Amino acid sequence: AGTVRLWDVVLGESGRAALLLGPLAVDPTIKNAGIGSALMRHAIAKAARLGHAAILLVGDAPYYERFGFSAEQTGSLAMPGPYERHRLLALELVEG
Repeated sequence: AGTVRLWDVVLGESGRAALLLGPLAVDPTIKNAGIGSALMRHAIAKAARLGHAAILLVGDAPYYERFGFSAEQTGSLAMPGPYERHRLLALELVEG
């Protein structure tokens, strides 16, 4: 019905660990049934339980803001390759 994946990544020159979320996908025939939201809540909770400090993703802010993600949280972080800067979002699981 759906899938979500979290990848280990290293942030900047400091080498701090974080997770990169993606893809999040739901079968189009059952879209709007809350499956994507349930997958997001589960992924965030599991990452927090495992002690991860932050999750990053590239996505639509209006969708992901309800889970606490924001572009402001990414600070000066950048990714290789082409992407739209305003779509790079982050969620801190551990302050700082």
